[in-house]
Amino acid sequence: MSVQPIFTIKNNMNMKKLCLFLSLSALFFLSSLQAQQGLKGDYYNGKDLHADKWIMTRIDPQIDFDWQIGTSPAKGISPHVYSIRWTGKLQAPVSGTYTFSAKVDDGIRVWVGNIQVLDAWGMHDSEDFSGTIALDAGKKYDLRIEYFNGLREGEIHLLWETPNDKTLFFGHNYKPISPQFLSQPSVIQSVVSLPAKPTVATKPPPAVKKPIIQSKSIVSPKKPIPPLNLDTATKFIPKHVLFEKSKPIMKPESFEELDNLVAMLKRFPNKKVIVEGHTDNVGDSALNLKLSEERASAVVDYLIKKGIKNDRLTWKGYGDMRPMTTEDTAEGHSKNRRVEFIIK
Repeated sequence: MSVQPIFTIKNNMNMKKLCLFLSLSALFFLSSLQAQQGLKGDYYNGKDLHADKWIMTRIDPQIDFDWQIGTSPAKGISPHVYSIRWTGKLQAPVSGTYTFSAKVDDGIRVWVGNIQVLDAWGMHDSEDFSGTIALDAGKKYDLRIEYFNGLREGEIHLLWETPNDKTLFFGHNYKPISPQFLSQPSVIQSVVSLPAKPTVATKPPPAVKKPIIQSKSIVSPKKPIPPLNLDTATKFIPKHVLFEKSKPIMKPESFEELDNLVAMLKRFPNKKVIVEGHTDNVGDSALNLKLSEERASAVVDYLIKKGIKNDRLTWKGYGDMRPMTTEDTAEGHSKNRRVEFIIK
């Protein structure tokens, strides 16, 4: 007795339909995973977010954790010393100034876009920290949160106060960041390939001789100084303030961005600037600290020469004490060698 198949693909058209169905199903499944509300959390043993100590990755809908003594964030992670990096997108519901607040035990750093709004990378016993930033309604910003616990219990609660939440008489009105404003980047790749159409041999078009153009060096436009928020302190990291290797001597390409800063300060004569110098952790820490101080001082000297009064300028060097990243790579070291401006 012969057994009849449940269905038969009779022709090439049915095969194409089946492939199309599988392709759309796979894309829908992948997009649903990537559209999960929340942030991607990478969990590590140790407090330095080192790639060799990575344990797991998961999606966390909110950053709201309280790990008691002897409690581990996940299987395989030390209950006492661990670190976590959350990444994803943050969407602002309205335009205006946002205040981010964190209660942590022990250390935390937060970046919204390319602006660091919280920097408390040290041992703290359930302490509160806050920072402000101006955001535009509907815009999605890259969000990065780094946290470590260095001893015993761990705690991290990240809250915000939106422009609509502010109150005039009762201090701040902090709330947890709803998962509806947190998401993963929507990068969807094709999973199932559709059958290719048969190729038809055609006569190639005649070659067109293009005029020979001599190449010229093209200088990419420099990123402008971020707009000044008159209501809060503005902190930003310039992309083109560069120094000679291991020296406090600025390169000529630094001057354009500093001149933009000078123009801004002349527009707002009541504003003051704090210049912070930072280095990587390569070499002697004492020498790095000295170099960071000298580079911050060099920036201040340039601003004074351009007409900014010295009573509006202060500077400080931190050496390698406040790294932007703990990545032990050339790119990571480059990110840590920088100056930062705080405008108040």
